[in-house]
Amino acid sequence: MKVVLFCGGQGLRMRSGHSDDVPKPMVPLGNRPILWHLMKYYAHWGHKDFILCLGYKGASIKQFFVAYQEWISNDFVLTAGGRNIELVRRDMDDWRITAVDTGLDATIGERLLAVRPYLEGEEIFLANYSDGLADCPLPAIIDRLHAKSGLTLGELCEQMDMTRQAVTQHLAVLEEANLVSVVWRGREKHHYLNPVPIHEIYDRWVKKFERASLRTLNQLKKRLEGEAHD
Repeated sequence: MKVVLFCGGQGLRMRSGHSDDVPKPMVPLGNRPILWHLMKYYAHWGHKDFILCLGYKGASIKQFFVAYQEWISNDFVLTAGGRNIELVRRDMDDWRITAVDTGLDATIGERLLAVRPYLEGEEIFLANYSDGLADCPLPAIIDRLHAKSGLTLGELCEQMDMTRQAVTQHLAVLEEANLVSVVWRGREKHHYLNPVPIHEIYDRWVKKFERASLRTLNQLKKRLEGEAHD
């Protein structure tokens, strides 16, 4: 599955801590930029075909990947007086990266439209910003709301090994995706699991696999019944 990453933001809120020459996705985290870590996360789950929507300082992102040397950040064995390098571990040799200039001041929608030719034939693709990372336990939050809907933030934070602020940020993601709806009761905000988009996912993509399984079971049943009568 292809992964579209929006890399064109100017990072105005980050200027005070970093040079103006560094776009948001290239802010270093360890010895690699945030963008690389995000791509590594997707690659871990088998999604290695990336489309980068470039904008502000896009040339620096291009230069990073074109000049990337895996031996700098990985262990290796050096032989033949330095002429041969055998990497113990590799980073991105099986990644496919399409870098597209989508405009300096383009909106997210305009950037996505600009890379549309690279998504032809793709029924489904992934899309994300490229300047944030989180060890996001969204399934755990959804499971808690499935077990007991209408929980407040404080109730959700119980038994969660996360700060209150982190849970708030993850809830914002779920609300934006319309997976969670909220109801205010006085000063308390209660969170409810929204089954509609989940059902739409099931109805659009999952149900067909279920139908195939039921059809196979039905055929097996008829075959076994026929053998029993023979």
